[in-house]
Amino acid sequence: MPARLLSIAILLVPLACPAETLRELLAKNHLPLAAFNQQELAQTVEGGTASHDGQTVVVYHELDGERLINPLHLVKFRQTHDPVLRRDLAINSDDLCDGSLLGISFLHDLTMVDLHLSPSASCLVVLDNRFRVVRKLFGFAWNEVAPYQVAIIEDMVHFAPVHPERLLIADLLHPHSAEVYPSKDDPLRKQFIAENAKHMPSDEICRLSDDPCAPDEFDEDIMSFATDGRGKFAFLASLNAIHTLAKDQPPESVWTQTGLYIYQQDKLGWLYCEKEIPDSEVEGLRMMTSFQFDPATAACKPNLPVIPDRTTASFSPFAPN
Repeated sequence: MPARLLSIAILLVPLACPAETLRELLAKNHLPLAAFNQQELAQTVEGGTASHDGQTVVVYHELDGERLINPLHLVKFRQTHDPVLRRDLAINSDDLCDGSLLGISFLHDLTMVDLHLSPSASCLVVLDNRFRVVRKLFGFAWNEVAPYQVAIIEDMVHFAPVHPERLLIADLLHPHSAEVYPSKDDPLRKQFIAENAKHMPSDEICRLSDDPCAPDEFDEDIMSFATDGRGKFAFLASLNAIHTLAKDQPPESVWTQTGLYIYQQDKLGWLYCEKEIPDSEVEGLRMMTSFQFDPATAACKPNLPVIPDRTTASFSPFAPN
């Protein structure tokens, strides 16, 4: 299986589409109307469609003005003579997965429905082939790293002084998840924390600029995720410390660092290794492809056990305990 590449951005934006009736949504996607009554077809909706392996899935909310109406409607059309599958996903007030549609994707026989929570958070609803809920994951930018196992960036608090991305491995067939980044006592992160400590503003500037001025709190971006889909993956972690250094001045980047992280699954869990990447090499590795994946992962051999580091967990509102 060729390696897969995923470039990641943290700003999550719902599908931008004007309000339309269900009839219009179906007609523009050349889907039959017979499974719906006239009242349903005339209802104003917000939603989208996606096709995979001879089937088309429609996901939509009905609208009351601009307000989404519960439940979430799921419809599957098949090219075969099988009947249209319809299921409603009821979302109660305690269920946070009540946002507008971000996207629909597929993994083997599963349908993945991505719903918007905030610009830095979404809910991934994993459905089986009968639209029954298998799992709900609070994260975004998933990628399969082993059969039915996905790496997903955990949701973040949007209005926070820093946005440190955290990576979770989730088993889609069983209720098991494991955080793999950051790992405790990671040498590269310890090195960066020491450098960040050297560039702290004064206590007064920290207070005036609402900067926590904590050396172990900084922005972290996971970039250029690539995997062979068989238990091995790699990504770049870009670390950036931003501070206001003088009164009435805008914040600025005071220290940056990029590391290549390589993970390998073994019988006992996940192992990793890392390598600091000079600025001159970052752009090349950002463009990792299936042809470059094997050479990139030859940079080091995973041999360090993953021990989840909880230091930044407070910035992920749904991080596992």
